[in-house]
Amino acid sequence: HAPVFFGRRRETERTRARLIASAVAGKPFLLVTGASGSGKSSLVRAGLIPRLAQVGGLSSLGAVFRYAITSPSQLGSDWPATLATAFFSSSAIPDELAAGDFPDAGALAIQLANANSAAISPLRRALERAGERIAQAEHRNEIPKVVLLLFIDQFEEIFLWSRQQAADFLSLLNALVEAPGQPFLIVATMRSDYHHRLAEFPELMRLTGAGEIIGPDDVERVLELNLPSPADLREMIARPATAAGLSFEKQPGGGRDLIDLIEREARPEAMPAVQFLLAKLYERRVDRLLPLAAYDDLKGVAGVMAQTGEAILQDVDADARDAFPRVVRALVAKPRRDLPPAARRVRKDAFEDDPAAER
Repeated sequence: HAPVFFGRRRETERTRARLIASAVAGKPFLLVTGASGSGKSSLVRAGLIPRLAQVGGLSSLGAVFRYAITSPSQLGSDWPATLATAFFSSSAIPDELAAGDFPDAGALAIQLANANSAAISPLRRALERAGERIAQAEHRNEIPKVVLLLFIDQFEEIFLWSRQQAADFLSLLNALVEAPGQPFLIVATMRSDYHHRLAEFPELMRLTGAGEIIGPDDVERVLELNLPSPADLREMIARPATAAGLSFEKQPGGGRDLIDLIEREARPEAMPAVQFLLAKLYERRVDRLLPLAAYDDLKGVAGVMAQTGEAILQDVDADARDAFPRVVRALVAKPRRDLPPAARRVRKDAFEDDPAAER
């Protein structure tokens, strides 16, 4: 979605600059924090990663960019196996890993489970192999340095893991960022209301530098994402539609203007609701026009999600409606009374024994 990702250019460049500075300072790790719904995941997926992939996007860190994406809930209880699968994804180094001593995700997972500097040696060698292949294919005299970024989304989910499981995973991340030659970059996103929990793991303190005294040559490895400004919000609303050849209805003679109506409701923390409204408006477009009547019918930013939710509940049978609280409890984790709740992904087959909840 990079071509239609608008309103976050400054934050994308700020995040890229901080990541590069962290790497130059010897610790290629960055934790992006912000309020829930502030756009952290979108910033990295549609902003930072495509920016790093551009020619020169890595600055002096490397010449070729590869990446893998995961999250603690996707990694699950067997994180080495799922992480190994991520490294075999098409955007990472699948062919180069397959050509080594650990030719499939199962073999690599056994190695990653060691969670130390030796565990990452297959990854380092695969990146070297990727550079050698590029040099050979393009008849280069010098072997280009290939850099692999690991993006860990919704990092706060790691606090739902057992202490030992989290500590092992964090040890592996430290091994990656401390690898000689810095062939690895790590970026993670986390809700800011979990920031105080960084101190729970020494391995996490080591990664983020939390609690360290910042000297003149040090770089903070935790970046708080700024909320979008009014100008940013207008870009987010208007420019994707323009790029798609769509227009917002505006009544003549200074009457109601759809884009102004949405902008007035578009508080920075309500961006998921704005996104949902825009998608629903697109579904109700008339030729290339997004109509005011559709906005009124959807009840605007404030009402569209509630209205849609009510419609879904009314569309299922009574037993399924009664099961709705069970579904919500499965999707929300609150391990301790003093901690904020966290959303978590749940496979649909988790409700196989509860047909009403599945519906």
